[in-house]
Amino acid sequence: MLPYPIPGRAWHDSGPGSWPALGAALRGERFDAAARTGDPDGPRPLLAAYSGGRHGCVNVRDGIAGALRGDAAVAAAAARVAAAWRDARGPGAGAAPRQAVMHAAVFCPCPEGDSPSAKRQYDAVLAGCVPVVASDDALYAFDDALLGGPLSERDFALRVPEAAAVDGSFLAALRAAARAGRDRRPPGVGSVGRARAPFAAADAGTGRVRSSRHRRAAAALAPGAAAHRGRRRRVEASGPAQAVNATALAALRRNGAAAAHWFRYYAPGRVPRDPLPARAYPDGGAPALLVAELDARARERGSRAAACAAERAAPHYDLAKQFCGPPNREKEIFRLGGAARADGARARAAKAGIAAFKAGRIAR
Repeated sequence: MLPYPIPGRAWHDSGPGSWPALGAALRGERFDAAARTGDPDGPRPLLAAYSGGRHGCVNVRDGIAGALRGDAAVAAAAARVAAAWRDARGPGAGAAPRQAVMHAAVFCPCPEGDSPSAKRQYDAVLAGCVPVVASDDALYAFDDALLGGPLSERDFALRVPEAAAVDGSFLAALRAAARAGRDRRPPGVGSVGRARAPFAAADAGTGRVRSSRHRRAAAALAPGAAAHRGRRRRVEASGPAQAVNATALAALRRNGAAAAHWFRYYAPGRVPRDPLPARAYPDGGAPALLVAELDARARERGSRAAACAAERAAPHYDLAKQFCGPPNREKEIFRLGGAARADGARARAAKAGIAAFKAGRIAR
């Protein structure tokens, strides 16, 4: 699993018209003096920002949008950001692009798209906005949940259940998730500024250094990580971030700066043209980390072919639709009942599905 490609030059360019530059315009004259620093990593006027189409988990997306519209403080800040965009771009500018708004937000809700993992999960990291993954199934590329990958989502993102978006408690869940990080010591905290590769750090809560294959990969990629040397992240001390734990927020943003390097296919800088159609060499951290992971995989003892073959041979069953929140167990069990009365592999798969639903092993 690889990061979603983000080839547009506005994500990588450091000049006028780039998303970081346009985002800086949204932190302009309509905000307090502390925000008028021009620092792209300085205080952000929006607690959370979300806009998106009605596809994928529509009920989750609608719930997030409704929660943000219904919160007086968030809605007022969004109105000021919209006014700042009109000030910066002139009459008839239209709505501010979501990519620019993400650069003005502390948190970026990330519901599912057409698949559980969505491109906006990576957009948020590149925008310096803490992702709030509102999915029960989404994963990040290179995550330690994927066969022990070298990165860990918990270092740079928050997660809230889909049900919190559907039942209207999204903002409360977001604030609770942020407060829960009060004592977290995620990998890389205190080390991002010294350019240590994130997967060479101690594992969260255990002090355990990750495997030797990751230490070798870290050593090989140290020059790429050096792009973060000496960069310090400012922590919001007032304004919209006051409602969340400042220590956790500082850790999330520091680690997000490191993760952004590993999720980029192209290194940031002056990028006058879109790099993909220009056939620019992908010099970001994502291809370098992929090569390191493939090298580490080649050094493993044994093969994963047997485990893959066993997985393919196990009974499989299909779900009727993409669930968003808890599925209707009784309805799904009834649907699978007809297939279970047949013979052969499909019947075995249907029976496995019924057993999984009854045992509570299927969340969606």
